Amino acid sequence: MQTLNCPHCHKPINFVGTYAEIEREYGLRSNTVTTWREKGIFPRPVIEYDKAHIYLVDDILRFKEQRLRHDIGPMVDKFERDLKSLPPEVQDEAWKLLEERLLNGDEPPKPTRKRTMRKRGSSSPRKGKGGLEGA
Repeated sequence: MQTLNCPHCHKPINFVGTYAEIEREYGLRSNTVTTWREKGIFPRPVIEYDKAHIYLVDDILRFKEQRLRHDIGPMVDKFERDLKSLPPEVQDEAWKLLEERLLNGDEPPKPTRKRTMRKRGSSSPRKGKGGLEGA
């Protein structure tokens, strides 16, 4: 990100000059940005060169916020519908738990992976059991 001062109001103007910079600072891959730009989804650059474009940081941040709302909006709507389908006494508990987790930054418990047992007589090498570690 680079900054220039506006010649009229002298406020700082932040801009991004390369796709590599957009990817590094905002997590948007260059191929994706190019596709979105061609479809008219991504903000227009303020300056266009042959193979380089200059974008305002404010435009990129506004785009990311809109994209996030677009991507997670349906999930939040479904979550609210699911909570409303619970019995009233359980709804209150669920909302309290959700609020507590959101405010405290707690993550939900991660599911544990089910361990699978090898069949006896399996021919796959295992470390320390006559495998390939000494070969």
